[in-house]
Amino acid sequence: MPQTVLIRPLPDITASAWDEMISSYRDETVFHLSGWHACLDRSLPGTVVRFEIQADGRVCGHWCGFLVTKFGAKVFGAPLPGSATDYMYPLFSNAPPPSEFLDAVGTWARENRIALVELGGEYFSAADLAAKGYTLRDAQTYRLDLSGGADEVWSHLKPAMRNKIRKAEKSGVVVTEDTSPDFPRRFFDMLQAVFNRQGLTPTYGLKRVETIVQTLSKTDNLVTLTAWRDEQAVACVLALVDRHTAYFWGGASYESAYPLGANDLIHWHALQLAIERGLTAYDTCGGGDYKTKFGGTFVRLPAGYVCLNPLFGAIRPAVLAGFRARSVVLGRARRLGRRGS
Repeated sequence: MPQTVLIRPLPDITASAWDEMISSYRDETVFHLSGWHACLDRSLPGTVVRFEIQADGRVCGHWCGFLVTKFGAKVFGAPLPGSATDYMYPLFSNAPPPSEFLDAVGTWARENRIALVELGGEYFSAADLAAKGYTLRDAQTYRLDLSGGADEVWSHLKPAMRNKIRKAEKSGVVVTEDTSPDFPRRFFDMLQAVFNRQGLTPTYGLKRVETIVQTLSKTDNLVTLTAWRDEQAVACVLALVDRHTAYFWGGASYESAYPLGANDLIHWHALQLAIERGLTAYDTCGGGDYKTKFGGTFVRLPAGYVCLNPLFGAIRPAVLAGFRARSVVLGRARRLGRRGS
């Protein structure tokens, strides 16, 4: 018999109360925590919404997402593309069928005049989403099992990566945990260098990096690493951490890092640090051919969006195309400006 599933916003819940509640779920991630929510609220023009999920009048789970306004229309994402948030699936003590949860999401969205809903996670299947009118989009990642220890993880790295790690060590590259106030600027300068080589500009600004570091630096949810050669920084990694997983949120480097193998060495240090902390998984937070060298398992994540306002449905592809074009134009302009200076 179908259950009556409802989602109820919790606008007045405190950060500590929220974290205490979701700590009871084994599959909660760093992206479900109030610290990450504060990063979103402080660096993006939107607000995190937290929910209680009820089935037949009893609490069976909790959920969260990010609400923004685009062209005067409300857009809700769990996670929202462009927010650098990889997981915001619902957390359940007793999960209802996905179709019933999606019906509850649709009811809430229509009552609150949400124009577009984007969501994803392994709780759903592509068939679940398609059956409720969601347009499917591709989301993927690689996950490394760390439970076997450093030797086991090393054995799964691609030979080319292992060779570059050895080369970096012989070349005098040193990796340190970098908690200095200069890390955000150092990271972002390298990120601009990476995008510039492709004729693009970064998809987020320095403020995003500064906010993440400032907000999470006093928690156990952040790791910032820098690779050095002759006391010069050549590569950086920013990883997020929860009770069981380390997430490769971002990495950047100068062009000089590549022949040294510094990018491979800094990732190896991130893996070692995660193992030392007793974590059991490393998530690359997205696909990409270069991530295959870690030797992880490819994971396809069901995701999709549904437009409750037909006009916004027509606008969405143009918004995404315009964002990509903006990145290209600004990147070319920056390169031309440097040539003319």
